[in-house]
Amino acid sequence: MNPWLLALESVLLYLLPPVLIMTGLLPKFAVMPALWAGFLYVAFVLRRDAPELLRFHFDRRAFRRILIRFVPLAALIVLFVWHFFPQLLFSLPRRDPGLWLLVLLLYPPLSALAQEVVFRAFFCYRFGTVISNRTLFILCNALLFAYIHTVFGNPVAVLFTFIGGVLFMSTYLQTRSVTMSTIEHALYGNLVFTLGIGQFFYRIG
Repeated sequence: MNPWLLALESVLLYLLPPVLIMTGLLPKFAVMPALWAGFLYVAFVLRRDAPELLRFHFDRRAFRRILIRFVPLAALIVLFVWHFFPQLLFSLPRRDPGLWLLVLLLYPPLSALAQEVVFRAFFCYRFGTVISNRTLFILCNALLFAYIHTVFGNPVAVLFTFIGGVLFMSTYLQTRSVTMSTIEHALYGNLVFTLGIGQFFYRIG
């Protein structure tokens, strides 16, 4: 791809949306429409040019690895919320169990999946040959993923999504499966909503 077109695409897809939202040029509720607009674009490009990066197979060994590291990390997240935000702990399921269940059902297909296609599969397509060092590649992706979440205006979202970016890209590179990185993303996403800190990751008001 022409370097200038790649730069323009990257700005429009990854860098500009948070700026427009944080400066008020776009309303905060534009977060999800912007994500889905980006998802539709990158899904079209990947299906046309690199369908091998848009695979949806289930890897049992990878799933076991995901669960093995999820358990201790989930415990650490519980401790984090209990220590720093005890008033929020399990606030969503206690306050509105119906909404909580709806989030658990809809977050994986409507948010986690779209994010994994845009930030893992497509990022690999555009930058996999540009950044040859694997560790640097994962860190750059995690930094970009954290940057996108600055739109929510709090350090919790930025810190957690940087760590999540490292985990999800590592899983995608190991499996080349959007399904596996989406499963891992959904586990942590549903966990934060269950623990009551989902407001740090999605807030339109």
